[in-house]
Parts: sequence; C-alpha cells; structure tokens
Amino acid sequence: MKKRECHPLLKGGRVENKYKHGFSDAEIDSLTSLCEIVLPPLPMNSLKTRKEDHDTSEAVESFWNTSGSQYPIPHEAAEMLAKRALTEAIILVDENGDNPAWKAIGYEVSTNEKLTNISNKRPLEKGVIETMHESDSTLLQSLLKKGLNVTQDPKNNILKVKCDALVIGSGSGGGVAASVLSSAGHKVVVLEKGNYFVPKDYSSLEGPSLNELYETGGVLSSSDSRMLILAGSTVGGGSAVNWSACIKTPNSVLKEWSEEHNLPLFQSLEYLSAMETVCKKIGVTENCTQEGFQNQVLRKGCQNLGLDVDYVLRNSSGNHYCGSCGYGCPTGEKQGTQVTWLVDAVDNGAVLITGCKAERLLFESNKNGNTRKKKCLGVMAKALSSRVTMKLQIEAKVTVSAGGALLTPPLMISSGLKNKNIGRNLHLHPVLMTWGYFPDSISDLKGKNYEGGIITSVHKVMSTSSDSNKKSDTRAIIETPLLGPASFASLCPWESGLDFKNRMLNYPRTAHLITIIRDFASGEVTSEGRIRYKLSKIDKENMKAGLQQGLRILIAAGAVEVGTHRSDGQRIKCTEISENEVEEFIENVNPVEGVLSPGEHWNLYTSAHQMGSCRMGVNEKEGAVDENGESWEAQGLFVCDASVLPNAVGVNPMITIQSTALCISNRIVQYLMSRERGWDFHLRTLSHSSRDSNTANDPASDPSLLHSVKKLHDLCKAENSDDLVARVYPQINKIFQRAVASLSQSRTSNGLLLLVILQFYLDFGEVVLHDADPSLRTFFRSCLSREFADPVVAEATLEFLISNKKKLLTSFPNLLPQFFPLLLKLIAWNGERLEKLFLKAFPGLISPGSFLPLFPSLVDLPISVVALEKVEKSSGPLIGSNIASIQKNTAPKMLLALMDEAYTGSTIEDGGGDSESEESGAIDVADPLFLELLKDENDGIAERPWSSPVMAQLLQSAVNTLYSDRLKAVLSMTPRLLDVYFSISLHDMNDSLICALIPILMSRFATMFPDKIFSYEVRKRLLEFMLSTFQRSPNFIALLKKPIMDRVGEAYDSPDKTELALQLCWAIGEHGGGGGSHKDEARELFESLELLLYENLSSRSRLGMTHDVSLGSDKDTYRSSQSRLLCFVVTAIAKLATHHRELLPRARVSLGKVARSRNSDARVWRRACDFLGLMNDPAICSSILGPSHGTAQKVGSINWNEGATKMVAHIPFYVLGEQEGEGYFSLSQ
Repeated sequence: MKKRECHPLLKGGRVENKYKHGFSDAEIDSLTSLCEIVLPPLPMNSLKTRKEDHDTSEAVESFWNTSGSQYPIPHEAAEMLAKRALTEAIILVDENGDNPAWKAIGYEVSTNEKLTNISNKRPLEKGVIETMHESDSTLLQSLLKKGLNVTQDPKNNILKVKCDALVIGSGSGGGVAASVLSSAGHKVVVLEKGNYFVPKDYSSLEGPSLNELYETGGVLSSSDSRMLILAGSTVGGGSAVNWSACIKTPNSVLKEWSEEHNLPLFQSLEYLSAMETVCKKIGVTENCTQEGFQNQVLRKGCQNLGLDVDYVLRNSSGNHYCGSCGYGCPTGEKQGTQVTWLVDAVDNGAVLITGCKAERLLFESNKNGNTRKKKCLGVMAKALSSRVTMKLQIEAKVTVSAGGALLTPPLMISSGLKNKNIGRNLHLHPVLMTWGYFPDSISDLKGKNYEGGIITSVHKVMSTSSDSNKKSDTRAIIETPLLGPASFASLCPWESGLDFKNRMLNYPRTAHLITIIRDFASGEVTSEGRIRYKLSKIDKENMKAGLQQGLRILIAAGAVEVGTHRSDGQRIKCTEISENEVEEFIENVNPVEGVLSPGEHWNLYTSAHQMGSCRMGVNEKEGAVDENGESWEAQGLFVCDASVLPNAVGVNPMITIQSTALCISNRIVQYLMSRERGWDFHLRTLSHSSRDSNTANDPASDPSLLHSVKKLHDLCKAENSDDLVARVYPQINKIFQRAVASLSQSRTSNGLLLLVILQFYLDFGEVVLHDADPSLRTFFRSCLSREFADPVVAEATLEFLISNKKKLLTSFPNLLPQFFPLLLKLIAWNGERLEKLFLKAFPGLISPGSFLPLFPSLVDLPISVVALEKVEKSSGPLIGSNIASIQKNTAPKMLLALMDEAYTGSTIEDGGGDSESEESGAIDVADPLFLELLKDENDGIAERPWSSPVMAQLLQSAVNTLYSDRLKAVLSMTPRLLDVYFSISLHDMNDSLICALIPILMSRFATMFPDKIFSYEVRKRLLEFMLSTFQRSPNFIALLKKPIMDRVGEAYDSPDKTELALQLCWAIGEHGGGGGSHKDEARELFESLELLLYENLSSRSRLGMTHDVSLGSDKDTYRSSQSRLLCFVVTAIAKLATHHRELLPRARVSLGKVARSRNSDARVWRRACDFLGLMNDPAICSSILGPSHGTAQKVGSINWNEGATKMVAHIPFYVLGEQEGEGYFSLSQ
C-alpha cells in the first residue's frame, strides 16, 4: 500500500546510536528485565484462536512472541523515562512508519487516496516565520521582510521588534484575537512555541504526533500523577488537535456567570452574537452522514435504554469520517484557527513567529494616573531552535496572553504579577472511561474504534430530585474518545503479560465511552508544568453516576464484556451472569483516588479541557482580569484564552473560548482606539463605516463605531462648539437610521449604540433642530423590545433613563408611562441585580394615564416571568426577538396562535416543554391573556381575564415545578415595587384616580400568583393601602359602596375573600359608611351586612353558625376564620348604627336574632349580646363604638401589630375576653 508523505517531525522511526538517556549498561539491563515482565513472549498454546484472527495468524504469532526486552525497546523506554514517561515505548514504528504489531491487533493508519491527494498549500506562508528554519544571520532579515520595525542590540544579543499588538499563542483565543486586531488595521505579531503544520504534513502516527502537537509530548500530569492532561502545542493550539465537537455555552452556565459572577457580558446579545459568528466562521454543521463504531455503540445503547442521545455539531463537513483528528486532521476538513482566523490575520498583515516561547512580560510603572499600577510594554521571548541564540524583545501597545489555562498564569506570575486569582480556580473537566468489547459477530455495529468521526454523539446524565448536593441539571456528559493503540496500552490496567496481549488483540472492537463532568472543585497552576488538583465530593458523585450510566449503555448495546480502567482491571463478562449480578457490579463502580493516594486501588484521570485559571471578575478580589479581559494589575495586558472563564463550562469548550475571545478582542480594538484622540479620526471612522460592505447594513457589528460615537459626543460637550455638533450630527443621524433599519436582520446588539446616539440627540437636539421624541419611541419599539433580555442593554437603558430623568419627564412626559410594560420586562427578566437602578427610574413610569394599568402589571410580574420563560423554552433565547418578529419568521405554533386574533379555541402542543412536566400537555391559547402579559406598550386596560384556561394552566405548571431563580427574584421584588407604587399614589395621585384604583385592588385580592409568602406580602400591602385611603377619605366608602357590597357578598367564597370582607366590614363600621352626609349609602351598606348575617342564620354550615363535620382536621381553623368574620359583621352593624342613629332599631333586631341563635359560635352570640347591652345607653355606646380618632394612624401607614384585634380595639376588655383564633396573616393557613 502506498505510504503518505508527511513532515519529518511527524514521521517517527528509530534513530540509531543517538540515545541520550544516560542510563548505564547495568541500568539498561535492569530496565530490559522490567520491559520483559510488562511485555513477555508467550507460548503459542496460550493463544486462543479466534475467527477474526484467521487472516492475520502469522502477525498474531509474531506479536505473541514479541518481548519488551528486544532491542531497541529498553533504550526507547529509557528515553521516554528521561523525558517524561513510558506512554509510547511499547508501540514503536520503524523508519518506514510501520509497526509489526499493528497487523496483529487489527490497526492501520489510513492511506486512502483522499489523503494522498491533499494539497501542499500552506495558507499562512506569507505571514509565518518558522524559527526552526532560521539562524541568527537570517532571522533579522525575515522579520524585516514581513514589514516589522526591527532593530538589533548586538551588545545584549537582542532583536527589538515593535508592533501595535502582540498575541502570545495561536489557539482558539489567540487566533481570534489576531484576526480581529489585524482586521482593525493594527500590525499584529503572534508568538507560538509550537510548529506550523498543514494537512499534508500530518502522519496520523500516534507517538510522533503526540510528541510534536501536544504540550510535553502529550504526557503532562498533575503533581500527584492523578491527572493526565492533554493540551495542544502547535499552530492552531487545541483547535488543531481537538475532536471537532462544537457545543455552544449552555444557557444555564451563561446565566450563572452573568448573575452569580456579576458578568452581564455572558447573557448579552454581544456574546450570543459572538457564538453565531464563531460557528459561521469555523463552519459548524449539524449533519453526520455516517457514524463510527464507538458512536454507533453509544447511540444504540442509549436507544435501547430509552435515553436521549444527541448529535454533536462539528466544524467539519457532514461526511467527515476521520478518526485521527486528534493527531491533526489529515483531510484538511476540520476548521481550526490555523485555517480560519489566522488566515484572515495573515491576509491583514499579521506576522506569525513559530518555535518561539514567551519568557517574561515587560512592565513599567504606570504614571498616567491609571488605577493599574503597572503598564505592559511587551514580552521577552526566545526561539526554541538551537541555531537562534538572539532573544526577541517585542514591544507593543497591547499584549494579549493567549497561551491557555496552563501557560498564561505561569507567565504572568513569573513576570511579577501578584493577583491572588492568577493560577487558581483551574478547572479540568475530569474524565474517566468505561469500555466494552464487541466481537465482530455483532454485525450491526460496523467498523473499528479508530475509524469515523471521533465525537458525533453525546448523552447527558441528568440530575434527579433525589440527587444529593445537586448543583446542576446535568451531572455528566458521555461521549466517545480517540484512543490510539499506545494510549490504549498505557491506560489499560496491567494484570499479566497474557492478559495484556489478549487486550491488545481485542483493541479494534473495544469501544470506550468517556464520562466528562463539570468540576466544581478547582486546582492551581502557578509554575509551568506544576499542576495541583483534587476532586470534590460532588465531583466524585457525578463521576460515579456517569461511569455507571456508561456501563449500562455499553451493556445495552450488546457488549460481551465491560469494565473500567481501575488499577485492578475491574470488569465483568455480561453473557455469563444474571442481570442482578450485572447490576450489583455496576453499583460497586466508584471513582477512586490517584496512583499516589492511599488505598488499594487507583484511577488515572484524564483532561483535555483546561479553563478558569486567570478568571474574569468584577473586581481584583474576584478575578485576575476585568470584563474586558484586561489585567487588574497591568494596563495594556489582556488575557484572551480559556483561563478567563469564570469556572468550568461542562461541555467541550471551543465555542465558548472563541466567543469570549471575540468579545474581548473587540474591546481591545476599542481600547486601542481610545489612544486616538482627534475628533477628525472618529468622524472618519463613522464615514468609513457607511462605506464598508461588512458593516454598512449592520453598523453595530463594528465595535469601533460605538467608541467613536461616544468620543464625538464627549468632545462636543467638552468643546461646547455648535459648529462641531453641526458637523457630527449628519453622520451620527445616518448611523442611527442604518442601525434601526438593520434591527430585524442584525445578529449584534444595537442597544448600546442607539443609547449613545439618543444621548447625543437629547444633549444637542436644540442645536441641530432634532426632535428626539420619535427617535426615543423608535428605540423602545424596535430595539428594546428585542433586547430587553440582554443584561448589558437593560442596565444601560436604566442608567440612560436615570441620568436624563428630568429632561424626559419635562419634555416627553408621556414617553415612559407609554412603555411601562416593556420597562417592567427589564426588571422581570434581569432580576434583583437591576432593582436599585429600576427603583430610581420607576417614578417616571407613573402618570395619570398609566396609574391604573400599572398596578395589575406589577402584581402580575411573576406571571410575566412564567410567560416569558415559556416563550424562551419554546422559541429559544429571547434576546433579538419579540412577538412580532417571531410571528414573521420561524415562530413556534403557540406564539403564532397567540398573535392570530381570529384564533378561536383549538389546542396546540407546546413543543418546548419538558416531557415529564405539566407543561408538555395541550395549551388552550384562545385567550388574550398571553399577549396582555407580553405587550410592550400601555393600552390603558387595567383589567385582565384571569379566568382563562391559559392562566390556569400556567399557574398550575408554575406551582408544580421548581421555581427558577428568575421567578424567585421577582417574587421577592414585587412587594417592594408595590411599596413604592402605593407611596407615590398617596402623595402624588388625585382622589379620583385612587378611588378608581380601590375596586381593582379588591378584584385582585384573591387573584394572584399562588405562592404563599408572595400572596401574604402583596395582600398585606393591598390592605394597608385601602385602609389608609379610607382613613384619609372616608367618603370613598360611600362612593364605592357597590364594589364594597359585592365583595362583602362574596365573603364565604374563599378564605382570601373572607379576609377582604372582614377588613371592609371594619372600614364600614369605623368610618360610619362614609360619614354623616352619606345616609343613603350607609343604609345600603347596613343592608348588605344585614343580609350576610341573615344568610348565616338560615344556612348553618356557613360563617361560624355551625361547622360541617366533613371538614375533618381542618374544622377548627375553618370555624375560627368564619367566626372572626361574623364577629366583625356584628361589630360593624353596631358601629354603623352608632354613626347613623336612624339605623339603631334595625341593628337591635339583627343583633337580637344572633343573640337568640344559640346554635352559632359562642363568641358571635355573646358579642351580639354585649352590643345590645351597650345600645341601651346611647352615651356609653357612642363613646365605645364611635370613631377611633384618638388612635388614628398616620395616613399611609397601618400598625399591623394589632392583628385581628384591630376591629375591636375600642371595645371593653370583658367583650374581648373570649376573642380567639389566629390572625389572617399567619402562614399556617
């Protein structure tokens, strides 16, 4: 078979007589003996002939006779030991790239025609300088030819290079940074300590590929040998050798980083847009035309168990069937940074220097008043080629460290930075494997384990309600690995030479599943190659769940033998034992400690994802860099790799790293632009943007534009020049119009750009005769309605409203009241983090036109959150979408139905719900309530149709499931917002509006989100406000007699309505039905109380006359609550008759009937008897039952400590002697 040509460094083979291990002959003899123990020659009678070995019997016999003592294996082992470890020693290739054992074990390196026809094209050629081909005499000229400013310092043997931006590392972070910075017109130098290879160079040989493409040859371990760590070390970094998986950052992780770590970037449209840009750039596809053997096993096992298994998106074509991408993709289909971002960078003049290692960052004291004590000047670097002795001193305006989570911290620490977060918080996504053997006789599983796409399927091991220490919905993910024969041999537990060789013969049909966990523990890396790490208890529990699930999947797929890589060779043959024995074996599988830990057994954990060791934080106590990626200690030093992530992602992190790098790089561009101070430069930027085909139709996608608009605004204010304003205004106005026009298609957040322009309009509108009102309304309708869920835009909007509060209220008084529903979405979706800002802007939302509709919107904030979360679950992230745009594009059925006014009542399936939740059933959407909850503008309607089936199902679903953090926050905030609303009402609103509000309050008293604490807090405030307004304006009782009578008439419908009726009875009695001038109204109210009393005399099962025995254990509570109400009714009748003496005869009759009805509760008829006695002496009766002026509370406040005794606070103690029962505001009810 024709052999492929490859790069000499990746070719492998033996080099005679050049061993440098330094072992003596005696030591080599000892090592030879050890090698033979590990890999002994075996007698042929120990070989069990298998059908699958028939065609290779000679090769198998040769393998059976192979000994580890044969030359040159002991010398190769010595070389490996001297360098790092023994991983590759037993699988050696000759000078032709062959290994005689491969045929025996059924392994071959692909040499198909597709690979041999790969192009020799080197896309980075015009920008790359490979130090392996340079010398001291040629390097200077090579640098000059690339357009760099280079000077030589012969005295110190240094080459000094100057550039705009220096990027250290060319992986997922560095490649993106180089592309963005060079595209912005900056001269960029990229340092990469690895070498540059193209598809034609890759050999797919495991040993030399690990040696050249990975950090320390692929054998980097933690200090306690617990963890074997794989990290790319070549041009393209990890993106050149990863397994192609492209998984976006999970929404739950973005929410955690945004809210718990106070980093709103990660829930912003900027970040979501960056993920889309990255996926498009690196060619992410969903298709997979053919899966390899291991992924077939994973999919079959999951399907047989009824488990979910998803396809994994990849940055390669759908028919990419390459199983050796971990050794560099030989087909060239995988889109790493070396064939995407770095190509753009080189095309824009960037220079890539390979085989060059950064040694030390260069700093000077910062003297410009910046809060950062140091200023980064660049880096001192050295070439790794022995032919280059000169060091490189590279000076730059900005230095970007993108060496990865294992190398960035040691570089910063060794350079003198002291931030305590540098090197800590290291997350590794620990991995353990399970394996299963599938003989060739299992014909539905095709191929061998080294064939086909490495990762095309994934299964998530989900948490359950019974899981202890639950921190995440996903406990682990299960995927498939690349495991070449040398790695396989190294990881397999060694039990004996015979077992080892048998395992190797089974190699091609042994499927491995990897369990990856999102680790909550963290380690540290403070010096290069020294990594300390230990798993937490919850990490071990999650790992255990993943391992056990992996074994079940392998067994369900048909494995005849399964096991783990525990040191004792933990395994079981599935076909020879019962199901109970299999399950017992699985239950005993646990992750154990590392090789140096005490204990009988040990595991070797692996890691291919490292992150978090230089994390982003809101201040220097929380992180090593700020949200822009800039070091808290050194100005001009940025970090742009996986180390800035706040903690573990939980999935393959390439998309997360590149998206974060894209956001940081755009901010570095803005940082560099801030050094340009002339207004003409920024004006040219605006002009250039309109002509640039890439940004003309989406101006917000150009990060420099926002910075230039800000700078021009600041310069106009500073210079106070009408002429400058007049010159700037046309360009800014064009930007505004283009940004608004692009909103429906834009993938970038426009909110920040439009807010800066609106600020310009407000500040200089009079100078250029620009009316800002239409522009403001356009912003709310077209932009904020799409971007309210973006925490960055939400916060900036509130800050804009607060800073311009006076101008907005005087010049545009109806603006904020009109859009209060949209502004409420800001606080509903973004939570308590924005509460202080929102409370400052909140008074501006209240006007005569919004006062009444605002109240139900506030009370229904929790329902709005439930509705918004339901929309998000059905249609995806809310950022960039509103109801209208969803309808016009790819709307889910539910929202289309909601938007259709002609929709009349059929049901639809909610495709976004959880199959195990109440939400997954049919939803009746023949109701305007959903749209009422999701509207953006005030329509003046204060009533909401709460009786709808949609609302009933929403509430039932919300109550039956765990509350989201967002819902919990809104349940907590809403009562505080009502406090502000009611306070403003009492001080600023006229009596007619307050009088109109009270019936709405009464109608909503029993109708709100059914959370016990929330209902208690809200009802408490509603009663406070109503009683305060009645105290301030007693005539309201007369004016509102109809709704009051209706509510009193509903007293027996529910406990909530009972409590409302109780308080209304108190108000009627206390304030004499509205005062002496409202005799007719007082009489009608008296008749309502009378009717309520008589109903209970005739119907003994109501309101305390008697109680129904069927109530069981709740009968005492029922009786107490209803008896309290009847006591209040009796007292209100007595007090009302005292106010209006013409009602005394009727009151005596009514109370007399109660007093004679001994079937009623004793407290009720005794109360009636006491009041009858008082009425015989009018003077005493007026003194006791008259208005309680002496103890009136201050308007706007109620003393709730009086509890249930408020109603009878002025009745003699002997009357209260038997007042029993707990108050309404006890959470036991």
